[in-house]
Amino acid sequence: MLTLTHSVGGTTVGIHFPERAEDMDGFRAFLAGGDKVLAFDTRHRLGHLQPGHRLRLAQFGNGREAWVLRTDMFAAEAAAALRQPGRTSCTMRRSTC
Repeated sequence: MLTLTHSVGGTTVGIHFPERAEDMDGFRAFLAGGDKVLAFDTRHRLGHLQPGHRLRLAQFGNGREAWVLRTDMFAAEAAAALRQPGRTSCTMRRSTC
């Protein structure tokens, strides 16, 4: 797994990019952390308005850490995270790059 850090409001935040199925244990632990609200963002491939376009990245985060999932590898896990029970809210923002 690739992990970067970034300072947000004076707090160091870990940004995790899982690269193998084994890396997803950390993502599952993140989801089990009990946050009622998570941020959610996506990145699309260029030409995202064309038929057959694909989502490239699904990003989840809170005030302490973020997880960036490649949807060609972890689409099922990203979809399951969005359906996780007990979450009262999920902030979503669509964007392209």
